[in-house]
Amino acid sequence: MEWHTWESAFNAIDDWISIIDTNFIIQKSNTKIKTFCSKSAGDAIGNHCHMLLHKTGHPVPNCPLSRMMISGKRETQSFGLDTNQHIQVTVTPIRDKRAQLLGAIHVVRQIPMAQQMVIREKIEIKDQRQVIPICSTCKKVRDKKGRWQCIESYLEHRACVSFSHGICPECMDRVYGHSPWYRLMKKSK
Repeated sequence: MEWHTWESAFNAIDDWISIIDTNFIIQKSNTKIKTFCSKSAGDAIGNHCHMLLHKTGHPVPNCPLSRMMISGKRETQSFGLDTNQHIQVTVTPIRDKRAQLLGAIHVVRQIPMAQQMVIREKIEIKDQRQVIPICSTCKKVRDKKGRWQCIESYLEHRACVSFSHGICPECMDRVYGHSPWYRLMKKSK
């Protein structure tokens, strides 16, 4: 059996594998880059990874390379691209003999459609954790277009949840506490 070179072995893998330095610049790349950003391996060298994948001049939020440089450990993150692809990026540190960080092995894998649905659900849930502008008086929520709407409508649209309405004991006392029927009902309990 004839052994192939490392380059032919890396090019045979379906994932885009590259070596990136600590300045986010691609030093080496296999040919699978074309699957993700229509560039050749030669065109990728010298470019920033975030420019090729995300078309931005800076690392994106939750960039696994940024996180790896802080943690010193392998980091993974999923992203949706503007090409409607969903990817998983795994970044593994490369160190010299003195354990100094030189860069990373950057692996980009396309996520199959079945897994994309799970990721979309996680993204929707994560979006709920951001700061939501809410009126301190009526509790309406302002959306990204500046429209005010009731909190139920806002969450039903973004989180695919439904609401059933009730009234808590404190509000029940505040709203109905002056009514004779309510006071009688409370006494009978």
